[in-house]
Amino acid sequence: GGGRGVGRLEYGYWWVEMSWPWDTVSDGDHIMKELTEAMMGVWDYVKNSEEMKEKSMNWALDWFGTYPCKREARRLEGLYMQTQNDIVPTPKLFGDIVCHGGWGLDLHNPEGINDTERPSYSSPRVPYLYGTPL
Repeated sequence: GGGRGVGRLEYGYWWVEMSWPWDTVSDGDHIMKELTEAMMGVWDYVKNSEEMKEKSMNWALDWFGTYPCKREARRLEGLYMQTQNDIVPTPKLFGDIVCHGGWGLDLHNPEGINDTERPSYSSPRVPYLYGTPL
């Protein structure tokens, strides 16, 4: 791949994430090291690349999170496993709804910033409220 662009930085660096091929529950220390290396590489690019140097001249890196999140470490399961296909493009109607949702889907690429072919994160818009079945 040709690398990953940094895009708009006003919203932070939340897209600098990774987990695969590690286990987010048991490999936290290693992932923290990898995240720190990735973040320092992004920061070096922001401060020194011709594309970003002037814009970031007065920026300082005050803090960044290195603690790996434990996505999917816990999951509540019912009789039916709801998927993206049940919600987008049109929510499927269920007769045994136990709760409602409406927030956009939160799709994280397992390879995170290391996969330069696909986005590390995407959030497909949900057109309506949707129900989650038992």
